Amino acid sequence: MANFDLRIQDYTGISTSLLGNYQTQMDDFMVEGSKKVINSLPNSLLYKCADKSTLNNSTTSLDNMDTRGRILNVLRLDADSSGVQRPCRYIDSFKRGRIQDSSDMELATATDPAYLIYDNVLEVYPTPTANQTADVHLVLFPSSIDASSVGIISNFPDEAEDLVVIYASIKIIDELMAELLPLTNVQTSLENMKSYAQNNDAEIVATFGAETDARLAYNNQKYQMYEKRQIKLQQDYDRGIASLAN
Repeated sequence: MANFDLRIQDYTGISTSLLGNYQTQMDDFMVEGSKKVINSLPNSLLYKCADKSTLNNSTTSLDNMDTRGRILNVLRLDADSSGVQRPCRYIDSFKRGRIQDSSDMELATATDPAYLIYDNVLEVYPTPTANQTADVHLVLFPSSIDASSVGIISNFPDEAEDLVVIYASIKIIDELMAELLPLTNVQTSLENMKSYAQNNDAEIVATFGAETDARLAYNNQKYQMYEKRQIKLQQDYDRGIASLAN
């Protein structure tokens, strides 16, 4: 599989040297696109993006939950030997005391465990032990992608990977179109034309006028080319996202 930058080049149709000017943006757009695609995935594909953290007697909770991604499920063994993994019910943090109170109907037990997030920490009750461990399955969001060095996204479904490349390609074209809008090359001609007009040099003014028209036409042609590619890529992206749910 080709590295992502080459695939982006195929979709955008721009040269290697031009694309090289957007290395940082490519990397950022690949990460951004990964998150957007993951958030559109059905549960059947979300599990391909999952990783597992095991809680036990030495690590009874999971901290920094704001950086860990979406929780798919939490399972806890219900016995020291031959135990069964029981799904933990989610409890709001204000009930933290109730699920530990033996007289409360919401008490968490080995056969009816619970989990909550309190102060950015995931806690499982009853507290996991060496033999009654708990597994937390989380969807991982990529933190960085070097588009010019890799062609695979770890913990990501193969059938959705190309959508990330298409997303990054759309964003790169956005950048290219935005750079055409200031019309810098046209402004240079206009400034030159104004200077010579002040000196009443009609022939040179006419020359710069023709050059300005030519640059405007070139910019317009380039902008329309990018716009057509972007529209096509956006349609492909939208169809791809929709097909994942089927």
